[in-house]
Amino acid sequence: MLFIVKIAIILSLILFLPGLPPYTDFKTMKVVSPLPLTGPLSPGKFALNDVEKLFVDQLVGPEGLEVSPTDPDMFYSTLQGGSIVKFTGNSSRMEMVMKFGE
Repeated sequence: MLFIVKIAIILSLILFLPGLPPYTDFKTMKVVSPLPLTGPLSPGKFALNDVEKLFVDQLVGPEGLEVSPTDPDMFYSTLQGGSIVKFTGNSSRMEMVMKFGE
C-alpha cells in the first residue's frame, strides 16, 4: 500500500511541477471560412437528383463497392448477408459471384 502511495506522489510531482520538459511553444492558427454555397455548390443542384434507381427491392444493404481492375465498366459489391455480386453492362445486369455463410 505504501508503495502505491509513493508512486502516486512521484507521478503527481512529475505531472504538476512547472518547468519540467517537454517545452512546447504553441502557435496561433487562422481558420479560413468555408466557400459560399453558390454556383455548383448551391443546394438543390446535384447531379444525383434525377437518377434512375436500379435493382429496387432486389439488393439488401450494399456494403462495399469495388471497380474491376481489368474492366472499368464492371464493378463488384458486397451485400448484407454475405453475398458478392458483379454488375456489368453499364450496371444493367447483376450476377451473384459468391455467397459466404448460410
